[in-house]
Amino acid sequence: MTCIYGSYRYAHKMSMLFITATLTISVFSLCSSVIVTVSVDGKVVEGQETRLDCTIQKNSIASTRDPFITWLKVVNGSSVTIVEYQRTPGSVQPPYNKRFSLEGDDSKLTLVIDDTMQDDHGTYECFVSLIDDPPSPESDTVTIIVEIPNKKNDGNNGLSTGVIVAIVFGVLCSFALVCVGVAIYTGKGKFDG
Repeated sequence: MTCIYGSYRYAHKMSMLFITATLTISVFSLCSSVIVTVSVDGKVVEGQETRLDCTIQKNSIASTRDPFITWLKVVNGSSVTIVEYQRTPGSVQPPYNKRFSLEGDDSKLTLVIDDTMQDDHGTYECFVSLIDDPPSPESDTVTIIVEIPNKKNDGNNGLSTGVIVAIVFGVLCSFALVCVGVAIYTGKGKFDG
């Protein structure tokens, strides 16, 4: 991140009018007092826990302000608040309060999504500001795509062991009946009685 500091002065004399014009430009710090980075901890898989990490780094050691942190979800182009945090987590807002929670502190605050669902896909934003410490608001976003878990395929295409045994038994019995029928029909299977 580049910060610009300083004061610049430009003077120009106009010889015909004997007027001196001086332009002074003061540039204040043009950088945020915090750096925010959002990342996904691992894969995002339906039915599993998803962890979104928001790492907050203060640019100044002298800054003693507690950050005010808000986790948001972008829904139809608008930001919807999930939860706010300053020293302690606030209440997770409905409808997120059943499966979403917070872990961590004001240097790394993790949004935890339990039993991730397809509806959880989308863009999440961690918005951080230091109260009375301008120019602070800073944020970062992450977009998650919820994967469908791989189904275990044990080679039987979903048939239970009992069904497979019944099919094999039925095929063997049918084969035996066909063999007996052929033997009787050809006269090789006469019964002396």
